[in-house]
Order: sequence, then structure tokens, then C-alpha cells
Amino acid sequence: MTVTRPTIDVTHLPPTAFDTRAPVWWGNTLMMFIETTTVALLVLTYFYVWQNFPQWPPPRVNEETPIERPLPDLPAGTANALLLVVSCVATYQVDVAARKKRRAVVFWGLIFLTVIGVVSLVLRGFEFPAVKFRWDENAYASVVWWMLVLHLVYILLAAAECGILAVWIALYGLDTKHAVDVTLTGIYWYWMAGVGVVLYAVIYWAPRVL
Repeated sequence: MTVTRPTIDVTHLPPTAFDTRAPVWWGNTLMMFIETTTVALLVLTYFYVWQNFPQWPPPRVNEETPIERPLPDLPAGTANALLLVVSCVATYQVDVAARKKRRAVVFWGLIFLTVIGVVSLVLRGFEFPAVKFRWDENAYASVVWWMLVLHLVYILLAAAECGILAVWIALYGLDTKHAVDVTLTGIYWYWMAGVGVVLYAVIYWAPRVL
């Protein structure tokens, strides 16, 4: 006896979709959850190590000119945090344009975000000496450097993805599949900027106000 199983005709459905209807959206979201856990562990490590020092950051007593309270310098870190926050405005505009298939706006928006990413990487280069410690001098230096390095990787990936998408759109146009990719890149950019603000608050302001 042959059993006939019910079937559903899905030929009328589009091959790609935005937001939660796209499987790649879930992959992108889960990746950010995993990386958020990594960032949270680093932040917890920072505050755990803090408990072991009577002064924070620990004094630099082995230098020719000792520094009693070597707080990280604010200019580069503050500029970087502000840059990433402001860039979210452009990210939103690119996201909206991608959903409307406005190729020119998406292309130039992605180019702009790529440039912002490169500038952010340059500013991050100035942040490392602003910490006033080598990465291997003590536990404080190690955890701060690794927070900055990890977020540097996030910035690099965001800038690279924007640049690659811009090149693709310039060569082949903007179809629905790549419009979805642009919106996912936007979500990742928001997350990257948010993580940057949290790390900025922990590294630069927590030792000043707590």
C-alpha cells in the first residue's frame, strides 16, 4: 500500500528573505552571541584581576620616571568610540537603502563605512601606546591589550566585509541576496560599535570613576 504524504507548494516563495526569515541571519546572530560571551569573559577577567591590586592601574615603579597612576590617555580611545557611534547613522542609511535596492546609495555607503573602518584601525594603533604598558608587563596590561586586539579584529572584519560588498556591487549590481548580506553587515556593524563603546567605558573610564 502506497502512503501519499501531504506536500506544500513553495515554488511561489522568494529564494531569499530579509531578517529572521533568512537562515544566514541566524548564523550571524549566533556568531555575535558567541563573540559577546568572549568579550564578557575578558571584561570579567579585567575586574577580577583588579581585585588583586591595591591601585588600579598598577603603578609603573620600574621606570626611570615612575608613574603612580598610569591611566590610559583619553584622546585616541575617545575619538575612536565617538567615530564608531556616529558611523551607525550611515549604517542605518545603508540598511534602509539595501532593502529598497538603491544601488548607488548602498555602494557609496559601503565605501564610506570602509573608510571609517580604516580610520578606526589607525586610531586603535594610537590606543596601544596610550595604555602605557607593554602587553606582557603584568596582568592588567595583558587583559587590556587583548580587549583592544580582539575588538581590532572585529573592526577589521567589518571594514573588509563592507569593502568586499562594495566591489561586488560595483561589478555585478545589487540583487536581493546581496542586499540581505548588506543588512547583515549592518547588524554586525551595530554590534561591533556597541562592543567598542563597552570596552571604551571599561578600559578608559572604569579606573577613573570606580
